[in-house]
Amino acid sequence: MAHEVNSFCKHTEDHHIHLCSLSAEGRKQMVACLSQPADYKCGNCGQKARLAENCCDPIQLPELGQLGDGADNLYVEKCR
Repeated sequence: MAHEVNSFCKHTEDHHIHLCSLSAEGRKQMVACLSQPADYKCGNCGQKARLAENCCDPIQLPELGQLGDGADNLYVEKCR
């Protein structure tokens, strides 16, 4: 089967092992195996992958410890 190469793919020779290509082929079980635990996200399609080599444009996800407890995102009204 011929693979349609994404024009935004930075590693076109390996596109056949990228999650977007595997998803397009309907290989859901393989995609699930290559996705968890996710350390990278594809900058093109947004799919998350365990390894950078399974993304067209890999972006490393932050570690959970770097995200904090979320308290700085809360809006708290001042008491009157």
